[in-house]
Amino acid sequence: MCVRNVLRLALIAIAVSLIGCDPAVVPTAPVGEDGFSLPSHGAGANEEEVTEVPRPTRPLRGPFTDIEFSWFVNHFAEAGCGGGLVAGAEARATGHVTALGRIDAVASAAWDWSVSAAGVYTPTGPGTGTSATVMTMYPHAFCSVPVLATGSPVLTQVNGDEVHGVVSGGEVYELGFNVPGDGQEQFIEVTIVGGTGRFENATGFFVIHAVVDIAAGEPLVIEIMPGGEIRYSPARPRGGRGDF
Repeated sequence: MCVRNVLRLALIAIAVSLIGCDPAVVPTAPVGEDGFSLPSHGAGANEEEVTEVPRPTRPLRGPFTDIEFSWFVNHFAEAGCGGGLVAGAEARATGHVTALGRIDAVASAAWDWSVSAAGVYTPTGPGTGTSATVMTMYPHAFCSVPVLATGSPVLTQVNGDEVHGVVSGGEVYELGFNVPGDGQEQFIEVTIVGGTGRFENATGFFVIHAVVDIAAGEPLVIEIMPGGEIRYSPARPRGGRGDF
């Protein structure tokens, strides 16, 4: 009899507990403020989170050495063959700039002396009051000399990774070291449009500043001016999900 009563009481307790539960309610994961379930961090759960790789802004500036002009076009020569008052040059140099270290650089551009500079930059050399505006449409072919201004500067690191740019504006000022026109000061604006290796998705901006003694046939200064910047994703360790 006692055993039968105990079983009866147990059945009654189970029935009461079932009546107190709502069968429509199913236990769920914790809910966040946005209404979505929060991820489970129980045993066996994958706790790895996918995050966007940061692209910090790095300063880009520094001097160039071992500078060599591949070619130089005079605007008076261009005017003589119907090319207008357009001049241009291509230079190659080695430099050491922040964010990139030692680099080899090549750049070519053209500028129009019939369009005076807007005065964004101030020449450091002895200016004469005559100025030109750097062109933005490339490539530009000259008629007095069979050369082409690409308007596409390239900075190459020692490991072969390249930073690519496009000339996006700038100014050129005539200088007079001894006589008017025996020198020039150039401010070539460059927009970074990617590259190779770690710089495949690089962005940024810099200005190539050059002071040239035309009479002596040599540059006095070529540098990336302070104020330049570059953004690119850092490379991940090899053996991971790939390099950025």
